[in-house]
Amino acid sequence: MDGFTHIEWSGLWNMPSRKGETTYDWGDEIEPLVDDEDIVWNSREFKLKAFFDKRIKGADFDKKKKELKKKTRMTLSTPFRDCKVWLNSFRVISENSIGVVCEFEFYEDESVFEAEMPIASGVGSTIDGYSLYNDLGIYFTIKKDKELTDLKSSKKTVFNRGVAKSHYRELPELTLECFSKDVKPIQKILSSNGLRELQHEGSIYKCFFTKGFKVVRKGNGFKYRIELNVYDII
Repeated sequence: MDGFTHIEWSGLWNMPSRKGETTYDWGDEIEPLVDDEDIVWNSREFKLKAFFDKRIKGADFDKKKKELKKKTRMTLSTPFRDCKVWLNSFRVISENSIGVVCEFEFYEDESVFEAEMPIASGVGSTIDGYSLYNDLGIYFTIKKDKELTDLKSSKKTVFNRGVAKSHYRELPELTLECFSKDVKPIQKILSSNGLRELQHEGSIYKCFFTKGFKVVRKGNGFKYRIELNVYDII
């Protein structure tokens, strides 16, 4: 975004939801679809408010508008990471002799989940072996669906070649209310294929992620809610 000074990002840190089918209903049981070929993510959409300074030598906003209307794919440097995005739309919010304030809407058609992962310590409440607090820096509370207290162990059947499936026609959920200074590690974990293993207060929850979540800036960190579909409990 040459010529523009970034003012505010909106939606940049959001986690997209999964696209297409996420479970298969066998009639009496539900099978989670969590193989690589099953997992497709919706595009990540976000907005940027930015300022174009007319006082800079050679600055030409009309020329810049014509360039932007081409809506070509671009690499956008953001506080989150460098993103390959399409410009969906832009509009002028205000303009005077000094400059122009604009709002841009981008979408990333191929969501990428990259993060430098810590060493998994397995301490306390964990997800896939990573301590939510010690390793991922997440302050959290967990809310359980009442059905979880009665969730039976999954079984294997002959006709589905040993693929384990939930006994429930509708999968119960675990909800994590979270606050952390970085969301990239947890997003990378949630985007992985297979089932997640969440250990908390003596129970092991086999679960998977489909819904996406919004991330809100709060002070020096981020607030967000993760909803996990529980397939089995041990």
